Amino acid sequence: MKLAADTRRPADALRTVAVRRLIAARFLVTFALHFQVVAVSLKVYQHSGRAIDLGFIGLVQFAPMALFSLAAGQLADRFDRRRIMVGCIVIFVLVGLAFARPDPIDVRGLHGLSLLLALGTARAFYGPAATSLLPALVKRSDVSNAILCQSFSWQVAAVCGPAAAGLLCASLGTSDIQFFVVGLLATAAFFTLKIAPASRHQPHAASFRSLLSGVKYVLRNPLLLGALSLDLVAVLMAGATALLPIFATDLLSSGPLGLGLLRAAPAAGGAAVALVLALRPAGVGRRSGAKLLLSVATFGIATIGFGLSNTLWLSLISLAIAGASDMFGAAVRNSIVHLATPPHMRGRVSSVSLVFMGASNELGEFESGLLAQAFGARAAVVVGGLTATLSACFWDRLFPGLRRIDRLEDIQTETEP
Repeated sequence: MKLAADTRRPADALRTVAVRRLIAARFLVTFALHFQVVAVSLKVYQHSGRAIDLGFIGLVQFAPMALFSLAAGQLADRFDRRRIMVGCIVIFVLVGLAFARPDPIDVRGLHGLSLLLALGTARAFYGPAATSLLPALVKRSDVSNAILCQSFSWQVAAVCGPAAAGLLCASLGTSDIQFFVVGLLATAAFFTLKIAPASRHQPHAASFRSLLSGVKYVLRNPLLLGALSLDLVAVLMAGATALLPIFATDLLSSGPLGLGLLRAAPAAGGAAVALVLALRPAGVGRRSGAKLLLSVATFGIATIGFGLSNTLWLSLISLAIAGASDMFGAAVRNSIVHLATPPHMRGRVSSVSLVFMGASNELGEFESGLLAQAFGARAAVVVGGLTATLSACFWDRLFPGLRRIDRLEDIQTETEP
């Protein structure tokens, strides 16, 4: 019996075997990469002691994402997305094995740069393929529900990965735990290959015009442009992730375990929100656009609280609130991206979305490192949080269509010009 529209829960989208396998695979990849980044950032900071090197990790990974994301999106719209994902996971495995060497990681040396560039390149191609595969496995009416379930899975992985890394780094060291990462990634590759092929549209002809069509589509769609640029500005300025080793080591004196807890706190808050949304029949509910703007403002205020905190418990609470707000905003934003995009363009539009996301995350880490090197970690975080809060107010005026979004399911898909 088909459930009524007002009684369906987002968790109902998991009834499809292919969706469960995809979410399981992405859970393992997310867990592994979050696990890995804690170990690598701690190892880098223990070796150099420079804040700018932590920001450099993000900058180096963003470079290939900016260069290759458009090509990756076109590739995802033309070829089997599952095989693209597996190829990228193989690169993740090779990089993990290289990080397992006991030698220090010099992010300014050729070896360190090569590994980070390889990791960033694989992420650039993995993202559009994995992101655009999910909507192809479910009906349009289940897209936002499936995204909520995947978001919950992502948040749980982002909680468990850093926390487990903090515990194991304290006991085993930052090199040996990379073999655990490799095992997780190999399992993810197995699940990915077991996903049944999705129904595919007729591949478009490769051309420079089609390469840029995702960019043009985003630029002419105010909802997409507003949602993506709001996230870009907010997280670019308010991202504190890269500076957590400084807070854990120097400002809060909590060590590797504290670093793992700090890394896990935002995802813990996000997981709580994702679980609530996944179990609610209404999902995100009404007035989605206004809630998106409010979530960004809350994210900024919580970031300011973290920057001013002098105790571990208050820092964890602030980061958890920031993560909860970011999770809600991400659920709305990702639904807007998929529902406002025609199926045959989801790979290319997803690649543009991931460029915005990469700029906000990886480039934001570099910006945080620069500000922290010049003015201190606390000042960098507080200024970023204030900027994010103000950006929500400004985007309310700049993109009034965002605030007017009511139910996500009512978003209309525009046709490609």
